[in-house]
Amino acid sequence: YVYDTESSNVVLPDNFMQNTDKVAKLKKSVEKDFKGLVKVCKDAGAKLLLVHCPIKKWTMAKANAIKNLADKFGLEYFDMNTNYEEIGVNFSTDYVASWGSHMNYGGSKKVTKYIADLVNERIANDTYELVDYRGTEEGKEWDVLLDERDSKGVENYYKKLKDM
Repeated sequence: YVYDTESSNVVLPDNFMQNTDKVAKLKKSVEKDFKGLVKVCKDAGAKLLLVHCPIKKWTMAKANAIKNLADKFGLEYFDMNTNYEEIGVNFSTDYVASWGSHMNYGGSKKVTKYIADLVNERIANDTYELVDYRGTEEGKEWDVLLDERDSKGVENYYKKLKDM
């Protein structure tokens, strides 16, 4: 995601996310690194959720490889390339003109809402536990950032970050 309100007409390949049983080959280091990440999360008491945002350079073979990896470690995996239309992502309007493969502000709001809905659903059915640190010492830094963003308005806040 890049904060920008520009958009570009990203054209999807004809075979985008075409069904296949093929599985892309992952580098050996990917599984090793992934195993380390899973351990860090487990040791911290965190539940790892794998999410892949819509991008035109993705294939079902790659999605199958990540799904297999997620299954091996007992993790949930959501590939938004398989349901981008349902989420409301439009490759013609939700990507930054100058970047092409990064979502703009409008696209990122759609993806963020989808992820928030997934997490909220899992909190509601007790699959996930999420501690609310708002207004506490542990959450103080986040509270300050949120207040700053809200006081400046989202656009001005992100324009400042973009210019940094």
